[in-house]
Amino acid sequence: MTNRNALLLGVAVLVLAALVAQMVINPSVENVGVACIVTASSLSVLLYIYWTRALDTHPLSTFALFGFCFTTQMGALLFQSADGEAITRFLRQPGTTFGWLAAYQWTAMAAHGAYRLFSRRNERAPSALTFREGPLRSLLRAIGLYTPPRPAVLWAVSVLGLFGIVFGGIPTTVGRVFHGMSFLAWAPFLIPIFIVEFGSAYARLHRQILFVAAYAVFIAVLAMAANARGMMLSGLMTVSLFLALTALRSQARFKPKFAVYGVVLAAGLAVLSYPVDDLVTAMRIARKDRGHVDIFRMVENTLYNFQRDDLLKAERKAGQFVSLNSNYDEVYFNSELKGRLVETKFHDNALYFGSRLSGADSDRLADTTVDFLWSILPQPALDALGVDLTKKESNFSMGDYMSYLGATGKVGGFRTGSGVAHGLALFGPAFLPVMFLLFFVVFWSIDLLAYVGLSGRVSMSALGLLAIWPMFQYGICTESITGLLSNLVRGLPQNVLIYTVAIAGASLGLRLLPFTRSRSLQVALARGGA
Repeated sequence: MTNRNALLLGVAVLVLAALVAQMVINPSVENVGVACIVTASSLSVLLYIYWTRALDTHPLSTFALFGFCFTTQMGALLFQSADGEAITRFLRQPGTTFGWLAAYQWTAMAAHGAYRLFSRRNERAPSALTFREGPLRSLLRAIGLYTPPRPAVLWAVSVLGLFGIVFGGIPTTVGRVFHGMSFLAWAPFLIPIFIVEFGSAYARLHRQILFVAAYAVFIAVLAMAANARGMMLSGLMTVSLFLALTALRSQARFKPKFAVYGVVLAAGLAVLSYPVDDLVTAMRIARKDRGHVDIFRMVENTLYNFQRDDLLKAERKAGQFVSLNSNYDEVYFNSELKGRLVETKFHDNALYFGSRLSGADSDRLADTTVDFLWSILPQPALDALGVDLTKKESNFSMGDYMSYLGATGKVGGFRTGSGVAHGLALFGPAFLPVMFLLFFVVFWSIDLLAYVGLSGRVSMSALGLLAIWPMFQYGICTESITGLLSNLVRGLPQNVLIYTVAIAGASLGLRLLPFTRSRSLQVALARGGA
């Protein structure tokens, strides 16, 4: 048995144990029925990965498929069971929600299987189901997308990412440019990842790990200063998800010590989740001071709140009371951290509001969807095409608009929606066949960030690794259909441009410095299969 198979079987056992727990926690027909749907959906993904070579040949798109399952269904089952709560708790229509999420996932799985079959490159190749090296892939290889950057380059581009985080909120064109570079801030976290991938020929772990750890602490302090809770989690999730993906792709023979390492790591993350959850809540309490005090006072206030258990408990209780006594709420877990990892409640909200739309509301939703599709283009392009649309007029989310049509208040916010609910509201059940075809393009675009190396092994590019957290959470389903299309048409090309320009500029700048040398990675690349 390989490490991958052992890990998949271990997760399957946890899923089955969670199902049994739900039967004890709430033996009602609705709760047990929903738990059975989620269990079947979760096991189907695990078995798909277990029985096929999808993670070996198409790791990123397969991981995005697994990510959708975890962030919408499996995570809900595991987390609620661990907390001793029913999986149906606080959901408006749990049967409908989990039923459509499972149907969406099974449609994606069928499309992924067909997509892998059509991407077959060479039956006799060591990696039979891999990518054809067409003109686009040749271009991406030529501009350096598939070459792992040196550690010094990753450190250099992280500075641009930090500028993006600090100045990305400026409501100008310059601010939007900075915001687009913010993902580069996580570049140093790729150094230990590439060391695992390519070995000591890439870099010495003991020389880098202390700097990376110090950088992680710096990011945490910066997140407190900016009161940006998402920033607190992004670096941690990027590294954690890659380690999970590495373990899932391991073909090494299973040994007991692998299980021991896995249990210790899982226990460590579980223990760490409690202080992280408290810190996220402390940042929410300190949010009222944002813009009124300097960054040093903001950090001080956050750390003060973090040490006050009474304030943390009161904030959680107050937030839950306000949410549950309003027309719109986002309460599902007892932990805010878990609520940021699992999107089930947002899908439930959007599906509920979508079910309340009248014929006139559906027409308005369709018109707004068209406006959102046009708004994917830059404003100068809209003006040149003569499109009568000002992007500022669409300064709200589709989730916000659907809840507005469901009579929850005025539009103008950014509530998280559901691509599943949006598609159903537009097309009805025909939405799934439409998505089956669209998934081919979605998976293809995701896998552009992976490549076949010299040894025939598929590796992930640095850009693919930097995007692994949003890809895991929103790779095949964002808050709307327009959001998914925007990622295809604009998001991916924009990230490729920003990344390649930043890497090329940093590499050139470092070569001009007298105290740096361009270290060859040919040995590392050959060993790592790049």
